[in-house]
Amino acid sequence: MTIYILLGVIFYLMGISFYLLAVISLPIMINITYILNLWLVEVPQYTDIFLILTIVCNLLYAISSPLTTAMQATGRIKWFQVIICIVMLTELPIAYLLLSIGYPPYSVLYASLFVTLLGVLIRIVLISRILPIYEIRYYVTHIFSKNILIVFITYCIAYILHKRWNRIVFTAVLSSFILELILFSLAYLCGLSSTERYVVNQKLVTILESKRRKNKQKMI
Repeated sequence: MTIYILLGVIFYLMGISFYLLAVISLPIMINITYILNLWLVEVPQYTDIFLILTIVCNLLYAISSPLTTAMQATGRIKWFQVIICIVMLTELPIAYLLLSIGYPPYSVLYASLFVTLLGVLIRIVLISRILPIYEIRYYVTHIFSKNILIVFITYCIAYILHKRWNRIVFTAVLSSFILELILFSLAYLCGLSSTERYVVNQKLVTILESKRRKNKQKMI
């Protein structure tokens, strides 16, 4: 029973950590040109591509980081750390190879993206061997693919709306608001299971009740 509870917590943390990072990251990705022009006087070449690829790598890492925590909790981390470290180190020779062939500077982040994806797959396989009840197919279809698809759909909708509007400040604010609204709606309705939605609802009720009591105390 404890193992099933552990898996439930892992899946829950994967979704929550991924969506929390997406809430911050997607508006930045959509409005990256406006933000850079507002922040810097002269924007260096490829800066926007560097930032977008870095954010994508961080999103992929966020959805797999609870797997690392679960592996460490088992205490059987020797070969896990060895294999993951070797995989992470391959990023350097791959990046060097891409640059030596003549690819642009931001191609090093393609190597990082590939290694991050490979690391996610290796973590899934390793934890499934330690915890036999952990199903790789369930993670790929119900956790990884579903969450990635929700964020991708949200990004595409917000990107299309962003391109249709011309006012810079108005577009940045409104597109970010619509993006957050779509992301929260899809994450709540499609990204969370019924149990996770119940937990979120209970947490919201608790917060609202706490605020209502504080307001009553101030009025008294």
